[in-house]
Amino acid sequence: MSVVGLCPVPPLDSSQACRFAPELLAAAECLRQLAVRHPGRIFSLPYLSASRAYGPVYYSVQVLEFRVDPTGWINYNDIRIMHGEREETEPEVRRRKPPLADRIMEADGVLGWANTARAYTAALEYLEESGYLRRACPDLCEQAQAALTLARLL
Repeated sequence: MSVVGLCPVPPLDSSQACRFAPELLAAAECLRQLAVRHPGRIFSLPYLSASRAYGPVYYSVQVLEFRVDPTGWINYNDIRIMHGEREETEPEVRRRKPPLADRIMEADGVLGWANTARAYTAALEYLEESGYLRRACPDLCEQAQAALTLARLL
């Protein structure tokens, strides 16, 4: 199962950018910069998704893939890798997580089903709080903190 982002987000210098919320543009710009630095212009971020439907908690390994197209627009795919008990799924998330991150990303529910702004800001918040940005991309730390502050204020 794969969930495609609700709508692609344009680069800041696009004429279409005025149609998007500033907090979404700011978070998407940070993830665009990360994706551009990776081969194939894709930045992958795994997370452990937990949901409950009238019974036991259901866990799945999800991977958010942030992709930059040739015109600079960014979108995400939220792909389910596997599901099962927490003991089965958590090691798979740990195996796939960014190597410089201190902890894994967890979410209640599937981020891809949420609105676009939540998927971008949740991913950026995790990357900032886990220490990944500070270690891997120190030049993006200030930009990420500004984007997250803007998201909290609005």
